[in-house]
Amino acid sequence: MTAAQEIARPEQATGAYRDLLVRLMTRQIYAETATAEVFGKAISVAPNWKEKALAAEFAAEEARHSQGLYDLLLDLGEDPEAIIATRPDAAEFWQLDLDNWLHIAVFNFTNCVKRAFGRLTGADNDFCLEHGLKRNTTEAIVNRYLTEMRGHMEGTGLVFPPLAAFDAIGCELAPTSRDILLSLQGA
Repeated sequence: MTAAQEIARPEQATGAYRDLLVRLMTRQIYAETATAEVFGKAISVAPNWKEKALAAEFAAEEARHSQGLYDLLLDLGEDPEAIIATRPDAAEFWQLDLDNWLHIAVFNFTNCVKRAFGRLTGADNDFCLEHGLKRNTTEAIVNRYLTEMRGHMEGTGLVFPPLAAFDAIGCELAPTSRDILLSLQGA
């Protein structure tokens, strides 16, 4: 693996590096804006004021993330409004019923591992690691997330769906991630 390329100014991001950077930022601004909209909707469907206030905080946090990406895309000479306009609406993007509080609560707790962390292997993943666009493998990131979730789930009675549910939707999981998920199923 080569050393990560240092990019100090937008004009230094060129060629394949720039193309993949814009692609990654596009995926991320899709996720951030769609998540902000989910939490915006959650304000109106939350069952009580405490949950409404938390949803508003989450929406504001996701909006700040979105704005950061928006500004970075502008710096790269991209049109963030045009990029965001190509994203499916939040319900379709995350495949959620935004009028169902339980769907939103589960979304808040788990997100969608593949959309959030990317594929396990592939040329794009290798390029990102080699050039410093990613610091850790997808497997390491997913496993860290799942291990963190274990701390939140213990004692609550919450468990992840059976591995068959992940397989049924074609979720790509490393063997180590499967082991962690099995331990979170209470089996």
